[in-house]
Amino acid sequence: MAVTTTFETLLLQHAALAYEKQLFLGTIIGQRGWSYNLSNGQIAFGDDLRYSMQIMGTETTASQSWLWAWANTASRIPPQLLVAANTVKSYGERNSVPALYTPTVTLPPGTSVHYVAMVASGLYKARAYYRMPFEGSALFVLIDDPAFPLDPRHPVQRVAETFPRFLASVPLGDHRTMFTGYVEGYNMLTRTEDSTIRAIYPEDRRMVTAQFDAAGSMLAINTQL
Repeated sequence: MAVTTTFETLLLQHAALAYEKQLFLGTIIGQRGWSYNLSNGQIAFGDDLRYSMQIMGTETTASQSWLWAWANTASRIPPQLLVAANTVKSYGERNSVPALYTPTVTLPPGTSVHYVAMVASGLYKARAYYRMPFEGSALFVLIDDPAFPLDPRHPVQRVAETFPRFLASVPLGDHRTMFTGYVEGYNMLTRTEDSTIRAIYPEDRRMVTAQFDAAGSMLAINTQL
């Protein structure tokens, strides 16, 4: 089955925050190699970093398809590592999003498998996701360890610095919707005035403001710290 419009809506809502988390993951793990252990449910980066994980799904490169971990019975994945995948499946069933509960999803041309990972990471509120490549395929996991460090930057600073970079790297449309989803991921309060959206962080009232053109493309972004 193809990814639906409803899935695309979820992607617009979750993609920017997921992208930010991936950038921060990169600063933590650097160039370390990876390994994983299904017995203890951990992913390791080098010799010094180990985090608990959830198995999310498998990408098959040749067919441009995604197999959800809960449907991969041949791999005998321990049930405790399928909590995230089953949570996303349940969300899809409740909200009629077939891409989230169909065992194998065939991605249309131009749709990155990372988009599935971004949505799953956002719905499960994971710390990050990681792609482990193998010959002809790749395994995607979510890092859900409370010990994984948090980005020390203020959320307003994160949004202002990351969103333009995200727009330059991820070819999705409707910047306005993605910005709204991004700041709402931080529980910011939004105020819309014509072409401007002001997002206020409730704990200290710091604000990030974005301006958009009539087509929804971002024109400018600035902060009040």
